[in-house]
Amino acid sequence: FEIEKLMKYYEREATADWNIMVAHVLVDGLKISGIEKKTELVMKRQMFPGAMDYIALGHFHGMLKILETPPTCYCGSPIYFDFGELKERKGALMIKLIKGEEPQIDKIETNVKKLKVVRLRSKGLKALEELEEEIRGFDGYVKVILDDRDLIGEIFGRFENVVKIDWKREETEIPHQDMEAKGIDFFGMYEEFVKTRYPEISDEMLKEMKKILEEVEE
Repeated sequence: FEIEKLMKYYEREATADWNIMVAHVLVDGLKISGIEKKTELVMKRQMFPGAMDYIALGHFHGMLKILETPPTCYCGSPIYFDFGELKERKGALMIKLIKGEEPQIDKIETNVKKLKVVRLRSKGLKALEELEEEIRGFDGYVKVILDDRDLIGEIFGRFENVVKIDWKREETEIPHQDMEAKGIDFFGMYEEFVKTRYPEISDEMLKEMKKILEEVEE
């Protein structure tokens, strides 16, 4: 209700030569990725004040025109923040306003590192060979989905551009509580990753980290 009152106020007060509104909100109905969900402010398209010459929106990471009148756009983000944005174009919008004419909206694409998702169904050495073949020559960030969770430390240590790993079983993500029930040693997985990627880190430092984690759990 307060948002509706605020939009009506902007509608009444839009008496300047140029009336531009900037808002960090999520427009109702947009398909968003995980990182974009953290907002409590969601607006419907019909709520935006029609007297504005241009409305610039933020929060949604893709380039998208929401309304023709008044011209209302998300400029998007200049880089990728999440693998849910895999198919989005990245960059910014340049807006040129001329009295008596429609706004000129130019898209400026940025040269960013690409994203790639690799699904590995094999296990052990064969899975590592498949991954190496899939990402050979790829100069971007990689997310790996695999069945063999024992490979996590090996993959992180061997492939520098792999930044995220999910593991699945029969096409269904293993729930967190199920992993705990099976007694998976999460610190052991962390220790394997650290020793593979950063061999210079001492055992004493790892012991201190384990001690801190145990104190937190208690």
